[in-house]
Amino acid sequence: GTFTAINRIPVVGTVNRLSGSLLGLARALILILLLVGLFSLLPVSFVAEAMAGSTSICIVERYLPSLVDSLKSLLISYLQTK
Repeated sequence: GTFTAINRIPVVGTVNRLSGSLLGLARALILILLLVGLFSLLPVSFVAEAMAGSTSICIVERYLPSLVDSLKSLLISYLQTK
């Protein structure tokens, strides 16, 4: 179709693939943050130990602390209303 023809233009196709990759990365990061927030609420010692030893969790918490705090507070408020 029309979009396939437009996507074959060299710059447009590259930008399309790059933006799709960045959106996929952002989606994965949000999912990881939600899972980290959920697991951090579990009162199980091996979960806390595993999270403390995780490199990816340390990186996310170091570079995106406000986002981590916001997602944790949203998750806590959601769980408290249930």
